[in-house]
Amino acid sequence: VYFRVFMGINACANSVVGFAAGYSRVGIVAEDLRVQVLALLIGSLLHGMIYFALSSVSNPLNFVTAFFTYGVGTAIYTAIIGLMIVILVSIRFQGGIHLDVRRLHE
Repeated sequence: VYFRVFMGINACANSVVGFAAGYSRVGIVAEDLRVQVLALLIGSLLHGMIYFALSSVSNPLNFVTAFFTYGVGTAIYTAIIGLMIVILVSIRFQGGIHLDVRRLHE
């Protein structure tokens, strides 16, 4: 029973993050590599906040401890691994990452 509760909390957090990503997709240019990594980082942080907030309802101090102990680090390495996967996939299927240098100076 204990693990089912946390699976439900994880599913709820994933649903909220997925909805937020889909809802905000309209106003975001997601083809930019920096935007993809930032969206992944923000989504991971949001997931961590929701997950740890719901799993520590009985003791709110556990939320702060768990979020900063596990949530922030998980979000950072998820964004780094996501960046590496995007780079490898673009090298494999698109011949590399093509950055528009003119847009970097704006």
